[in-house]
Amino acid sequence: MENWKRNLYSIWAVVFISMVGGSLVFPFMPFYMQEDLGVDDPGEAAFWTGIAMAATGVSMFVFSPVWGSLADRHGRRPMLIRAVIGGMILISLQGLAQNVWQLILLRGLQGAFMGIVGASAALVASSTPPREMGYAMGLIQSARFSSQTVGPVIGGALALAIGFRETFIFTAGLYGLGLFMVVFLVREEFTPEPEPEGGRRGLFSMQRDIAAVAAVPALFAVIVIYYFLFASNAFVRPVLPVVLQDINPDANLELEAGFAFGMLAVASAVSSILVGRAAGIVGYRLALAASTVGAGLCYLPMILVGSFAQLLLLMAAIGLFSGGMLAAASALIGTLAPPGRQGAAFGLSTSAQALALATAPIAGGITASSLGVRSGFVIAACVLVAVGAAAWLAIRVPGHDSELEAVPRATSPPA
Repeated sequence: MENWKRNLYSIWAVVFISMVGGSLVFPFMPFYMQEDLGVDDPGEAAFWTGIAMAATGVSMFVFSPVWGSLADRHGRRPMLIRAVIGGMILISLQGLAQNVWQLILLRGLQGAFMGIVGASAALVASSTPPREMGYAMGLIQSARFSSQTVGPVIGGALALAIGFRETFIFTAGLYGLGLFMVVFLVREEFTPEPEPEGGRRGLFSMQRDIAAVAAVPALFAVIVIYYFLFASNAFVRPVLPVVLQDINPDANLELEAGFAFGMLAVASAVSSILVGRAAGIVGYRLALAASTVGAGLCYLPMILVGSFAQLLLLMAAIGLFSGGMLAAASALIGTLAPPGRQGAAFGLSTSAQALALATAPIAGGITASSLGVRSGFVIAACVLVAVGAAAWLAIRVPGHDSELEAVPRATSPPA
């Protein structure tokens, strides 16, 4: 087996195991606060859970470019090891928290020290042939989506079987398994880019890395688009349970919401691989534009959905297009990144993702309360259609956009 494939499949397993571990604690976080951290009111528990999750997103937004720049200077594999170790230590400490403020602090540190998907994508991008970038990035995205399907289910079962605090410790063990795989299975042939004559290090080096990424207009456009891809899904996610309640108030809403989100994740996992592979043939720009517009059009019927079966069908359709658009966007980032700047490029894209996940749910909640519960679907549809059109117009690839053989990798600008 070729080295890049061996790395890819090993990293897929690391991302899947780590992301499963990261999603284990989501189902019971409010209950953990009520039973173990002294938050008695369920409403307050929900509020503090939101604050804890936001702390992770904000710190990830701030620190992801820093780790990305360091990856380009010291290697992507060390940064992946750092991310997995950070997750292992911090998730275990969360199981030992004595009050809600300790938990929020630890969640913030987790966002600052982790970023496993970004580190993995940068490592994969640095060793994958350009024509295989779509397949490779689609596979990494499939690990993310698959973990979102099984992680919460396992986490809920573990919490019932062994308890909340013990589940955190179990999760740390999953990160330990991921660390073992990175150390013994993942290899990197890393040669750092030479420092320019008289170049300054530290913060100035990071600024130079970010400038190198921003100097590639198509790459910068994809990173901006990356924000909107995640924001559109996060924008409508909080209102989906309310839509289910509107359809049938007497149904088992928790179970139906779980099935709906599970359908979205499964469809996204499948399409991320299939579209990622096909994008290498039809071109990543076309795949991104078509998938994004398709996802937007699938959101529109959500304003009229009248049954759980209809909603499941639409969630599957949205998932099929969503997995494709994220795989194509990630492939473009990996392909268009300047030589030796894959870490910086994926660091910025991770920041864009974190910013979307921190801001879009709040905007979606405000929209639902002021304009109506289903108004968010119309806004998400319009945004995605506009983003798809922008992707086609703004991402200019010289020559034929098939197989990406004509895609020139930008050179780093002088310091």
